Amino acid sequence: MMATPQDPLIELQGVSKIFETAELETHAISEFNLNVNRGEYVSITGPSGCGKTTLLSILGLIEIPTSGTYSIAGENASRLGLTKRARLRNQLIGFVFQDFHLIGDQTVLNNVAMPLLYRGIDRAARENRAREVLDRVDMSNRVSHYPSQLSGGQKQRVAVARAIVGEPPLLLADEPTGNLDSKTGDAVMQILTEINADGTTICLVSHDAAHARRTNRHVQLLDGKLVGDIVS
Repeated sequence: MMATPQDPLIELQGVSKIFETAELETHAISEFNLNVNRGEYVSITGPSGCGKTTLLSILGLIEIPTSGTYSIAGENASRLGLTKRARLRNQLIGFVFQDFHLIGDQTVLNNVAMPLLYRGIDRAARENRAREVLDRVDMSNRVSHYPSQLSGGQKQRVAVARAIVGEPPLLLADEPTGNLDSKTGDAVMQILTEINADGTTICLVSHDAAHARRTNRHVQLLDGKLVGDIVS
C-alpha cells in the first residue's frame, strides 16, 4: 500500500542535533528536512559516523532535536517531555535492533507481549495477540523458550514480532541483519517486506546495499546532512 504525498507520517523540518561536552561540540545532524509518507519503505544509508543512528533516535523519540521540528502522525514531538514521548513511542513505533534487545529472563511469549503490558491490556489478550504475531514470523513453537535457547535468526524473528505486536504505524529497524548470516538475514528482510506490504511504514538503517535495494526509497546521509533521496 503506497501512501499519497498528502499523507505524511513523519515530518522533519530544519532538524539539527548537537552533542556537547566540555571540550567538543559535535553536529550529528544538520538542517535536516525529510517527509515520509504512510506506507513507505525507506532505507537510510551512509558511512559510519554520518548521523544514521542519531536520525533513527530522533525518529524513535529517544533523542529530541537541538533545533527544528519533528512531527509524527500530526503531533509535534520536538519538545515533549519523557512521559509523553514514552507514550507516543509505545503507541506509534516499533523497534528492531541489531542486538535484538530481548529480556533474558523472560520467555519468548512474555518478550513479545511486553509492549501491550504498558498499554494496560489484560494478560489473556496480550498473550493471544503475542501468539498471533509469533505465528506470523514462524516462531509459534518457541513460545516457552528463553532467548538463550534461540539462534540469532530466531531471536531476530522474536524481536520483529515484539515490534509489531501493537500494530504501530511506524517500524524502525537499525541494522536488523547485522548479526545474522546472509540466508537468515534474507529471511528477516522478507518478513519486513511483508510487513510493509500490509501498510506499515518502515525506516531501515543498513550497510547492506542489497537490503537497501529492497526498499522503495533510498535516503543517503553524509556528515549529518541529506545528500540523496531516491524513489524507485
